[in-house]
Amino acid sequence: MEIIVDGVQNHQIQGEPEDLLEAFRILTDNLHSKRRAIVALRLNGDLISPEDVQLRMENVPINSPVSIEITTQDIDEMSMNCLNQLMENLPELPIACRELAQLFQSGKPHDALNSFVELTELWHIVKERQLLVAKTQNIDMAAFLINGKSIQEQHAELNAFLNDALDTMQSEDWIALGDLLEYELAPRADEEQQVVALLREQVAANIRST
Repeated sequence: MEIIVDGVQNHQIQGEPEDLLEAFRILTDNLHSKRRAIVALRLNGDLISPEDVQLRMENVPINSPVSIEITTQDIDEMSMNCLNQLMENLPELPIACRELAQLFQSGKPHDALNSFVELTELWHIVKERQLLVAKTQNIDMAAFLINGKSIQEQHAELNAFLNDALDTMQSEDWIALGDLLEYELAPRADEEQQVVALLREQVAANIRST
């Protein structure tokens, strides 16, 4: 087994792992202790997604003629880059909510359906990345308030309103969907910038303390 980390060959695994999957987990824990996150993984030259790691590595003997190539990035740098990218794009989110609200109430709601689905998917990515940063930085989302509510509560309320919006879309109640977008979702879209700003402050504090 050959292990290459950030271009450096002959990386050693501590302990006596039972199979390739356990060796990879030991390696991952070691990298995490050094504040490094895996951003790309290749097995025998093939790019492997996180979902395929167990399938491709479980029960594979350690002495197999395999090559693992890993590319990593500093966790703090990765977290800050992610949040900066979110902050650049988040001003468009409340604008999109209000524009879609007008379309649904304009008499041509079907023109807005695809855009609404894209909006919900984009919002899911935003929350997913916020939660990923919070997890990697050990930030307790329940400990910080946005307009009197914890980020955790804000997230739960958002999911509830997005589900309501999807139900309303399926029932083709376009006026109600427009109202949800304008009066419930748009204000919460505005709050996302506050969430990201708070996370950036926490990541910056973590960087200063190391």
